[in-house]
Amino acid sequence: MARKRFFNLEKRFQTEPSLKETYSSVIHDYIQQNHMTLVPLNDVTSPNYFIPHHCVRKVDSLTTPLRVVFDSSAKSSTSVSLNELLHTGPKLQSDLQQILLNFRLYSIAMTADIKQMYRQINICKEHRKFQLILWRDSPELPLSVYSLNTVSFGVKPSPYLAIRTVQQLAKDEAANYPLASAVATRDFYVDDLVCSVANIKSAVTLHKQMVELFLAGGFPLVKWCSNSPKLLHHIPENLRSSQSITFDTESLKILGLNWNPRADMFSFNTDISTTKCSKRNILSAVARMFDPLGFVSPVVLFAKNLIKELWKRKLNWDDEAALPIQNSWKKFIDELHLLEEFNVPRHLQINLKSQIVLTGFADASETAYGACIYFRTINDEKVNISLVCSKSKVSPLKTVSIPRLELCAALLLAKLISFVVKTYNDRHSI
Repeated sequence: MARKRFFNLEKRFQTEPSLKETYSSVIHDYIQQNHMTLVPLNDVTSPNYFIPHHCVRKVDSLTTPLRVVFDSSAKSSTSVSLNELLHTGPKLQSDLQQILLNFRLYSIAMTADIKQMYRQINICKEHRKFQLILWRDSPELPLSVYSLNTVSFGVKPSPYLAIRTVQQLAKDEAANYPLASAVATRDFYVDDLVCSVANIKSAVTLHKQMVELFLAGGFPLVKWCSNSPKLLHHIPENLRSSQSITFDTESLKILGLNWNPRADMFSFNTDISTTKCSKRNILSAVARMFDPLGFVSPVVLFAKNLIKELWKRKLNWDDEAALPIQNSWKKFIDELHLLEEFNVPRHLQINLKSQIVLTGFADASETAYGACIYFRTINDEKVNISLVCSKSKVSPLKTVSIPRLELCAALLLAKLISFVVKTYNDRHSI
């Protein structure tokens, strides 16, 4: 199975020489860093597992335009895949909404990335025979067997193993780097650091501690980014990133959230392709609208209501929608790019001495209900109002009275307030 998949990959290389060159450079980088080693055929013992591999391209990425993914869900000759025999592990990932809320709290924002996070973590030598792959540089050469020595993309427990390792590192080094340990536990989204601090002194201290803490575990921190030129002055230029930070991890997106460090603003990128107006396509587009804090809830809600109309009409997944819905969808797609002109300030205008009043609103109609939260902050008698987050839901297909829907909105607001207060409670009194 793995051999057949590799031959298919080689055929693709023949038609796309640039892909072959990029793919080979990734494989050679694995070999050079000892993340992958040659296994003599005589040393291949049973039981084992050969992982077929392919690539995922991300053309808008400057650092990793191509990533090799190992398909451990492919069934072996025993009709069982490696992933079927492995546990996923408990969920350790921090909630992205909480991370973004903390990112908005204080004036100095910081982001960074763990370089090749998975590949910095070795796995036991006795387990490496279950991570064998086939490779050769050209069809004229014989196939060689290599073992993957590190945590690999595509293997079921890899996200858990990587996050668990980082969390253990933060725990082990807590006495040496208390500030960095707390941030590493709270403000990492997989391999991305996303945090904010109140002043430049704290920012410089945090940067120094973060670098030293992660180097203690063999994790280099790269692509540092901040809205503070003073902080960037303390970071080597080759470790900085001047690009806007994209929070959506999907390579294909219709709407993605970005942060521009220079303007210190959140904005949206739109990637739109006109497709047939069917329930399947509209649902796919809505699923790719990435708005975790509800900055553009009314926009997303409009698309969700179109799906509701399609459900009401009991259309099949690929049936063409009625003309009025087609017109609404076309107008929505045509105007979606206007969101690229919409910006939301990242900072909630809070400092260590700010007085904060949390205010929530909730309302409902026959079609939907929603809630939003604002902060009213007072700094030296200057008052600022900031949208914190919002949430909306489409009303049920079954007719529900307005008073009941308003109670649903009130419950939604209560949960949203509880979530925000819980998120900020340890960092600032509200």
